Amino acid sequence: MSSIIPSMLAFIHLYFDYFLDFLYGLYYNSKKKIVSASKDPILELSATEMARKIREGELKSEEVVLAHINRIKEVNGLLNAVIDERFDAALEEARRVDENIAKGVYAGRDFKQKIFLGVPFTTKGTTVCKGLDVSFGLVPRKGMKGTEDAKVVENMKNSGAILLALTNVPQLSIWSEAHNPVFGITNNPYDTTRNVGGSSGGECSIIAACGSAIGIGTDIGGSIRIPAYMCGLFGHKCSPTVTPTKGLTFRNGSEQDRTMVVAGPISRYCEDLIPGLKAILGADACRSLQLDKKVDIAKLKYYFIEEMPSLLISPVRSDVMKSFRSVVEHFRKMTGKAQELEIEELAYTARLYTKALANEGNDFSYDVTNKKYRAVWYRELFKYIFRCSNLSFSSVMVLINAQVLRKATSEWFEENTEKIKSELLSKLGNDGVLFFVSQPTTAHYHHLSYLRPYNLLYFSLFNLLKFPVTQVPLGLSHDGLPLGVQVVSAPFNDHLCLAVAQELESVFGGYVPPNSQA
Repeated sequence: MSSIIPSMLAFIHLYFDYFLDFLYGLYYNSKKKIVSASKDPILELSATEMARKIREGELKSEEVVLAHINRIKEVNGLLNAVIDERFDAALEEARRVDENIAKGVYAGRDFKQKIFLGVPFTTKGTTVCKGLDVSFGLVPRKGMKGTEDAKVVENMKNSGAILLALTNVPQLSIWSEAHNPVFGITNNPYDTTRNVGGSSGGECSIIAACGSAIGIGTDIGGSIRIPAYMCGLFGHKCSPTVTPTKGLTFRNGSEQDRTMVVAGPISRYCEDLIPGLKAILGADACRSLQLDKKVDIAKLKYYFIEEMPSLLISPVRSDVMKSFRSVVEHFRKMTGKAQELEIEELAYTARLYTKALANEGNDFSYDVTNKKYRAVWYRELFKYIFRCSNLSFSSVMVLINAQVLRKATSEWFEENTEKIKSELLSKLGNDGVLFFVSQPTTAHYHHLSYLRPYNLLYFSLFNLLKFPVTQVPLGLSHDGLPLGVQVVSAPFNDHLCLAVAQELESVFGGYVPPNSQA
């Protein structure tokens, strides 16, 4: 009897989700648009290949940058992904790169250090960039501009990359959809009625539409992986303590050794992830990630978990599960074994992650008002209903969530977090990876995340544990929306995730452009 009730509730949850999709579809389906295919072959290259061609004189940086500017102008009216730009400055920087290459200014060592010389990149709107918007989606900060670059942006520029534009986010990067009162909502290039994910949603939208070669994402609860999944891209959440945090929203850099937040690359191609990590984090910081260590994927141990044991989360849909099981089966055939894991304490992930967020030391209720006052959920909800709140509804939801989920004691938090971590570490060691569902559904309709707020726990679990994860695209579903899988390893074994991601790209095809057939 005890097992029947959860099964019945999961069944009801599944069909309630289908009913919500039906209702939202009645409103949205007639509004669906798909971004047009790119016609410029430059835009189809990986960032790594662009850099090689620029170094070898096959392409000019100026033509590469101009191609991306033109693409952004072509698609951004439909997507609303880019919120601020520096096109003129980027073109000028590109011309200088071309001139210096022609003059032989760069020697072999300089070329090696400048991994992305002449390649345009974008970054999300909560990484501070000199001269660009720093509103973070907050109405009181509207019109404010950055006075210096975040350290990760500075690092990327030092790799030779050229900053092109800034992309949309939810307020303070806390929600699973890119929507705020300052810049509005960002649309998914595969279906403009669908969520792009968050918080790096604008970033993934413009990269998937070929408006940017590579981007910087940050991840404190899935903010790289959620939108990478929904937009069919690669993204990597790295191991802890290696990300310079200065300039990530209000962070000053002192948080690096204790925070869950990390930065990482987002790209259409797996080959960009390792050079992207080296560029964003810095070569010295990346040494502990073992990025250059050779991996024999046939000798790794493989594990998988199909579903989170929580009734707060939507049941996994059949198309998502089918693609997930095809991944597991591929590696089972390769090695002869892939073991399913069951960890009871995963049922506590919502409370554990909420406590972990509280332990970060940031006060969302204060920060979301630009430190003017501490927002109280019922007051902000009342103001929102009467359209006099500066908060988005997602921010109100974040305030509510902090109250709804009973706060865990530190002892309970430490005990149950350690149980999950110990169980996984005992299996993964230094030669194992875990396959984990990215999300129970493909990208859902706009605003449906309000009714499925805990689906992000598939992602935020690994922020709680501080494990590295690579989000890998697996083609498109029957309705043309991206599918994907998370590849997880033990901390500081990032090279294992990335090696398996490379295999998955070669077998399942990786990124599929919008307007392609499923």
